[in-house]
Amino acid sequence: MKVDYKNTEPSRIAPGQYEVTVAAFDVVTSTSGNQQVVLDYEIRKDVQQESQGMRIRFDRFTFTDNAAWKINLIAKATGVPDGYDFPSPEWFGKVMMHRSFLATVEERTYNGKTFPNVTRFDPSRQPAAQPELPVDIGGGFINIPDNVQDKGLPFN
Repeated sequence: MKVDYKNTEPSRIAPGQYEVTVAAFDVVTSTSGNQQVVLDYEIRKDVQQESQGMRIRFDRFTFTDNAAWKINLIAKATGVPDGYDFPSPEWFGKVMMHRSFLATVEERTYNGKTFPNVTRFDPSRQPAAQPELPVDIGGGFINIPDNVQDKGLPFN
């Protein structure tokens, strides 16, 4: 890596529309005591667009009746069926993982720093394979007979 004093600022995500995928989530408690899911998005690399691979971080979704509108917007944009019930914030985060949508990004200034901020959620114009809603199948070991012998295992 060659040092370049002219290149000391991180790249910025300009305001505009971007095809993004939910890349990470975390469940936190706000200072008011409400549970929130914090989503991070990655600007899709499989779609020809500016800022490919860059992250838009810390988009918060608060689990209260007054803030349900934002959850409904991203759910609709990512193809979650109408009427689907998210039983917990963790479940919402799991359902959103790897889902794609078209994000409208504007800049927001907070404490003197400027950040990209998603202000609109629309269905993707470049759909990626959307994962199915997660289903609890009772563990990772299914259809394994009770009478497996040591010689039948691949790692003896």
